[in-house]
Amino acid sequence: MPYELQPGYAFGCNINAHRSNWSGVICKAAASWNCGARQEFREDYCESGDPRCYHIHAFDEAGPSIVIDDNGGSWLFGSEPEAFDDQLLLLWGSHAVEPRGVREPPTAVLFGAYRVRQVEARTRSSYTEWVVRPHASGWTRFTKLRIPVPRWEGLQGPYLKQVDRSAVERVFERALELAEESMAPADEAPELERLQSFVRELPGWLDHAAKKTQKLRARRPGLLVASAAPASPSMTNRPLKGIGNMIRTLEKPADARLSALPARSALAPVPEVQVVPVALQNPVEETVHARIAARHGEAVLTAVLVGLMTKPLLILRGSPGVGKSDLAGSLIDDPNRERMLTVVVDPTWRGREDLLGHVNPIDTQFEPTAATNFLRRAAQAWEKGDRRAHILIFEEFNLSQPEHWLSEILVRSQYAENARFERTIELGGTGVRGWSGHDAPRLFLSPALRMVATINSDHTVRALSPRVLDRAAVIELSIQPHEALRRVGLELEKQELDAIADLDFKLRQRGAVFSYRTAESLKACLGRLAEVHLDRTRALDLVLVQEVLSKVRLLAADPADVRLCDELVEWTESDGKGLLACQRVIAGWREALQSSQDVQQA
Repeated sequence: MPYELQPGYAFGCNINAHRSNWSGVICKAAASWNCGARQEFREDYCESGDPRCYHIHAFDEAGPSIVIDDNGGSWLFGSEPEAFDDQLLLLWGSHAVEPRGVREPPTAVLFGAYRVRQVEARTRSSYTEWVVRPHASGWTRFTKLRIPVPRWEGLQGPYLKQVDRSAVERVFERALELAEESMAPADEAPELERLQSFVRELPGWLDHAAKKTQKLRARRPGLLVASAAPASPSMTNRPLKGIGNMIRTLEKPADARLSALPARSALAPVPEVQVVPVALQNPVEETVHARIAARHGEAVLTAVLVGLMTKPLLILRGSPGVGKSDLAGSLIDDPNRERMLTVVVDPTWRGREDLLGHVNPIDTQFEPTAATNFLRRAAQAWEKGDRRAHILIFEEFNLSQPEHWLSEILVRSQYAENARFERTIELGGTGVRGWSGHDAPRLFLSPALRMVATINSDHTVRALSPRVLDRAAVIELSIQPHEALRRVGLELEKQELDAIADLDFKLRQRGAVFSYRTAESLKACLGRLAEVHLDRTRALDLVLVQEVLSKVRLLAADPADVRLCDELVEWTESDGKGLLACQRVIAGWREALQSSQDVQQA
């Protein structure tokens, strides 16, 4: 997987709580004290005195360390064991209180941090554990301060996260402020001194870590790591270069002609059949690889290449405004849109005729849709020897159940390119309006045809069935605020960016993200402040209310929603201070929840 830590960022990961401050001592009454580990683990090991907890030594004065398991670490350390060297690692987890430990629902807090000295591989019989050790003077612990976990972004593998520099600096400023107020007793003096030293050295450490990250990325551009095995040279500079040839060598010759699929009514289910794979090609043209990688990342480019090589349908899933349509429209170099068509799915679609057309009962002519004519042009191009991809894009794919109107195309598109009879759809009627009178009312599906669908994941759409998903490759898209702003070419002040990033972090799991479209709106508004008599703060305030907070739904009976509202109130008092419209809306939410009223948006 690509090593995508941004220079200047820190790593972060979750560890279990501990009753003895991770001092190397097993928790007392571990079976009844919830640290976050599984109940069976606490009963079988901790309670019996077996110190195999991965985090028991996290802040051990005799030698702090944590262990990352095979799944969480091998995707990175297997190929780059020095990836953590001199990097900052934040350690967080669920806040625990006596006498039972972690409460439900848990509250995530920051426990402390490492400046990592090295990561050591500890090989077992069938797996590898990774022991992370900090520099002797490069660790700190402040569990009693209850510092909220800073905003983070995911990496390309599990478990490990990344935290941007601004969030790291702010969280340590806050930690030091609280520590100097509360760590007065003599027995806490060493903890305070360690934290003060850590904060004092932090800027230099982050600068040094950024340089090491830049060197690592420069040495291994587009690095791919998989299960502790280094990437092959052929995959380093161009993702999946030559994979088409590799796939072709594994193909079996086409079987004899399969039995014909008779014409079916629009709602009739298509039976499962044994199909022969089409000859796989690379439908994503190399001329657009660089653009896709620059806008969406190398990991997305690689996923798209694999998806379109192996399935006739590629599904792009994500919150509104993350760039699904942009990606779908950039898969081929086709500025005149001669080999690409976008179809907007309607929630009323119930049959094949909604996509392809119907027979006119008056003159028995088939009335084609734009999609039907596009598929015909793709077939004609194939007949003339044009093997370039033709892309049919379905926007809002799951507003209606795709099995009702796409099932025949999905089934027939899986046949081998020489299985012409099986790849042909009988349209019906005596002819097709607008086509030559010599053309029969049937449609051959070009093997160069690829379908790309965009879907949202919210309460307004229908879930996709296993029948569709089995014939599709699904890619999840997301975008961070700083990336959305970069794409639209908008630079913000640090305080403005922090306000956006922290709000996005709190609401991201609810689908209320600061999207590419939101960034475009903000740019347009900031460019015309004089026309609407606004300053920058007021413009940002209104955009966040109209395009981010407007997506939030909260339930008064859900403790997690109540806690989220409290966190949003805290945001209005810190990063969101001065955003009066946001403050007013969020204060209204709190009043509604306190009155047992749900928060429902338009």
